[in-house]
Amino acid sequence: MSFPPVPPTTMVDGSATAAVDPPEGPPTLTITQYQRLATDLLAQLILVADSIPKLEAATALTKDYVRRRQGVPMEFLEAAVAAVQLTPELRAINKLDPLVAHDTLQFLVAFRPVLDQLASLHKALKFTMATKRAALTSDALQIYQIAKGVARDARSPVVFSHVENMKRDYHRGRSRKKADPEEQEVTKTQTLLAA
Repeated sequence: MSFPPVPPTTMVDGSATAAVDPPEGPPTLTITQYQRLATDLLAQLILVADSIPKLEAATALTKDYVRRRQGVPMEFLEAAVAAVQLTPELRAINKLDPLVAHDTLQFLVAFRPVLDQLASLHKALKFTMATKRAALTSDALQIYQIAKGVARDARSPVVFSHVENMKRDYHRGRSRKKADPEEQEVTKTQTLLAA
C-alpha cells in the first residue's frame, strides 16, 4: 500500500518542516515492558505445564465424576491400596493395581506443594492487579470530578469534551440508576478484592 506524499508543514514562526513519507509495509506494534515480561512468563508456564506428566484438562464428561470423588480422605486411599497389596483375595479381583495406585499416591503427595504455590501466586497476582486497578480507579474518579468542575468554565471547551468522553465511557453498560460513581467504584473494587 502506498500513501500520497505529505506536504511540508509551516510552523508558527514561518519556518517549514521537511515532508516525511509514511513508512512502507505494515505498521508495527509497540510492545510494552509488561507485555514482554508476561510473554516470557507465559512461555515458562507452558514449559512447566509440559513437564507435568499426563496433565489433564476438565471436560463435560469428566468434570462431575472427578469433583464428586474429591472428598474421600487420602488415609482411606492408602488403606485401600494396603488392603489390596496385603490380601491375595483382593489382588485376585484385579480392580486396583497396587503399583499404579502407589504411583498415583506419590504423584498427589509430590505435586501438592506445587499446587499450593501456584494457588498462592494466583491469589497474589489477582490481588496485585486489583490493587493497581483500584489505585488507578481512585485517581481517575478524582480527575473526573475535578474535570467536571473545570469544564464549567466556558474557556475550557477541551476539558468539557474530555468530561463528555469520560462520562460516556463510565456509564457504558452500567445501569441507569442514579448513584455516586465513586461509591459504586469503591463497592465494585471491594467485591473484586474479596474474591
